[in-house]
Amino acid sequence: MQEIERIERWYLELKGSRRGLLGRLRSCEPRGFWAGLSELMTFRIFAERGWSSQYEPRLDGKTPDFLVQSPNSSRFVAEVLTAFQDPQEEKGEAAIYNVASVLNQICHRSSVMLEEVTLPERAFSFEPLSLEPLLPRVRAWLDQCKPGRSHKTTISLPEIGISLKLSTFKNPLPVPAPIVQGVMGLGGKITSTDRIQNAIQKKVDTYGYVASLDLPLVLFLWQGHWFKVTYTSLEWALFGRLQVHFPRDHSSTPAVWSHAPGGLFTFGENGLPRNTNLSAVAYCSRVWHRRRVYARVQIYHHPYADQRLPLPLFRGTPQYVPCDVTQDKFSCRWDRSHRKRGILLH
Repeated sequence: MQEIERIERWYLELKGSRRGLLGRLRSCEPRGFWAGLSELMTFRIFAERGWSSQYEPRLDGKTPDFLVQSPNSSRFVAEVLTAFQDPQEEKGEAAIYNVASVLNQICHRSSVMLEEVTLPERAFSFEPLSLEPLLPRVRAWLDQCKPGRSHKTTISLPEIGISLKLSTFKNPLPVPAPIVQGVMGLGGKITSTDRIQNAIQKKVDTYGYVASLDLPLVLFLWQGHWFKVTYTSLEWALFGRLQVHFPRDHSSTPAVWSHAPGGLFTFGENGLPRNTNLSAVAYCSRVWHRRRVYARVQIYHHPYADQRLPLPLFRGTPQYVPCDVTQDKFSCRWDRSHRKRGILLH
């Protein structure tokens, strides 16, 4: 109840057109609700810092999420992005959990990890799929497993295109129980770094025009409810993946770490900086501690932004600050250590 009251209060304090936001907050779909809540938490970050903000302002015919102004009259445009899984992968995970629920019809003292699942294409469109033939084979395998040891097996039904890779936990349960104690998700058709890059690029292509209005554009990226995004995957998306270079002559010269090409904040094939109309990206995650909600925020500044975001605006928040910036190279450093909880959202 306390959480609901907090969300309602945040919503009522928001200035601007809120009709679309209300629909997202009332959505039964997790994707819609968490997207709306991310916008509200972004608004609260501004409020906690003493800034005024207008929700969905009209700027040159488009409506970004926020126009923000600080007491010293610094203004910037904020766009909110909530990272979720690809819809096709969501369907895939739903299909895997369907397999797990069928296996849980078996109760046994040996519990299993569902490590890998191969499914026919129709399973991803939720067409009826009979998994019952799996049960006697899985049960027979469990009966042969010895307590105190870990066992692995692959069980296939080629006639319907299903294959399972299972492993048992070493310690048996005290009493028989549904067997599936863990599930491994679908593996990497596309990496989280690739997804983040694509999502950020779409936002820049839509709202990057605000740089021509002499306004910095800041993207607030929130970790979604299902999508496994970390600050590492974001840093790789912005600055390129880390790579190591070893000396060819096997000398005592130490290896050198560098970023691979392709980052959103690095140089394009023409040698010019990319996406300079994006001033910064704020990586945000929600932290729940002792019935209080915190926003853990990290700011990544674009070294070559057309409109620089003033560093004092986010004083006290960890910022990845460009330094030694030249025409063809740059380096960055953190201005402070990361905080465990971050900004308290009242």
